[in-house]
Amino acid sequence: PSLRIRGIGSMNASNDPLYVIDGVPVVSGNVGQMSSDLYVTNNIMNSLNPEDIESISVLKDAAASALYGSRAANGVILITTKKGKSGKPKVNVKMTYGFSPSWATKNYEPASVQDQVNMMYQVYYDANYDADTKNDAEASSTALKWLNESFNMHGYQLTAAGTGRYQNINIGEYDNSGRGGKYYDWEKAYFRSAAYQNYDFSVSGGNGTTNYYSSLSYSDQQGRSRANDFKRASGRVNLMQKAGKFFDFTTNVAFSRTRQEGFNDTRNTATNYFFDVRNLLWGMYWPTDYKTGQPYTDRYESYAYNNLYYDKLWSNYTINSQFSAMETVALHPIPRLDIKSILSYETTGVKGHLYYSPEHYDGASTNGSVTETRSTYDDITSSTTANYNLFSGDHELNIMAGFEAEKVTTDYTRAAGTNLANSDLQSVSIAGAYDAAGYKWGHSLLSVLSKADYNFNQTYYLSASYRRDGSSRLSKDNRWGNFWSVSAAWDMEKEKFMKPLTWLSAFKLRVSYGVNGTLPTDDYGYMSLMTYDSQYMGKPGSQLSTLASSNLSWETSQT
Repeated sequence: PSLRIRGIGSMNASNDPLYVIDGVPVVSGNVGQMSSDLYVTNNIMNSLNPEDIESISVLKDAAASALYGSRAANGVILITTKKGKSGKPKVNVKMTYGFSPSWATKNYEPASVQDQVNMMYQVYYDANYDADTKNDAEASSTALKWLNESFNMHGYQLTAAGTGRYQNINIGEYDNSGRGGKYYDWEKAYFRSAAYQNYDFSVSGGNGTTNYYSSLSYSDQQGRSRANDFKRASGRVNLMQKAGKFFDFTTNVAFSRTRQEGFNDTRNTATNYFFDVRNLLWGMYWPTDYKTGQPYTDRYESYAYNNLYYDKLWSNYTINSQFSAMETVALHPIPRLDIKSILSYETTGVKGHLYYSPEHYDGASTNGSVTETRSTYDDITSSTTANYNLFSGDHELNIMAGFEAEKVTTDYTRAAGTNLANSDLQSVSIAGAYDAAGYKWGHSLLSVLSKADYNFNQTYYLSASYRRDGSSRLSKDNRWGNFWSVSAAWDMEKEKFMKPLTWLSAFKLRVSYGVNGTLPTDDYGYMSLMTYDSQYMGKPGSQLSTLASSNLSWETSQT
């Protein structure tokens, strides 16, 4: 999933919104380290089971999102997971099956084989007529020759009834079944009616002092492209316990394992099947060589590859294993005062695998290659807030203040091998040459936050918030950023002069202004960095890799 709230919010950093699950910001976006267009994108939000979600709120207003400071420039998505309710245990079993047939994505229809051939004939005719011949007959003859050389049509020869630029080329009997005839249906060969199946099981209940919710889920989703698949197994336990009058404890534990294989949808002519069948793989191209009956391994004249053959010579997948645990302690020392402290730990392990056989066009130059990557993301977040509510007649005031700290670290290891001894074993250990790398990075964020809300008679509203963030991604001179907001609202429907308008159910005016900030994506962008991947006469060596940018600062947006 990829969400955009009110368009693009940053010039250089991420445009993903901030995801907050049960009050804690979580890692989102692609967490894989293989960055080529060929490689699978592993979005961390794939791990969340939709059946565990109780509610979703989207914060796009300046005053609402400013409370989240530096991470809210692209909006905030608040996700609340399900909790147990008092009563007898409730068991839910849900099984879902769906499919995406060809007509579900039937758009951008290509021209017919007849129109494609007529168009290509005109291109060849123009190239010959304008270049040398200035003669209809010679230009037509050469254009037909080039056409017949361009396609592997099982020996069939294209002909034209006459000469000149506008000819209806005789393409013979048109059979688009993909099972025979002179033309091949690449759409049927590359795509399928993709099936989706999901199984959910949950148990919930409570007795007034203890509430619980637990779930297990398994999903298996095929891509419309035959090369793409996605599987997910996940589970969750949410437990709430009251301890006397003053304490509440909440424990949320979740795990998931996802496996995604195939490739990303890009305009890469070798990997985007949709792009190929709409532009490059005409019906006059066949996946087999009519002379030998063997798979066609050359590149077609349109620069497309025969991936019915090459997809057997490579593999690509990522496995994402995630575990998160959150403990919340709520204290109610006096009436209307609530103090809540949250400690959250989230760890994500991502395994990446990419293999090319020596027979694959991307593995030929290295006699085959295999790459294995391991990335581990650890995120520790601590948050403590105090809320005080004051009521006096028609007046209501809510004041909140808090402190947050977050530390994110990543460990990465890569092992790669080329010159593979065996094209059936996809292991680095069989390689004739090795390459490896490993390093770690991370960042920290400290924040203080506050908010005040006032309303009179549930009709007039005022609100203000202030947050100060400090990030290790910036130098000491620019480390801290201030983010604030103000807002006012008038619920006009509550006014006496609106009562005669019985047809009007709601009428509210609201205005807000806020400042958000976005951090640079590089953890050490403000520093001068050295790299140690250079060697000299067998000895380790270093060189300058990044120049310091001490003026690097917050990217702010006023909304």
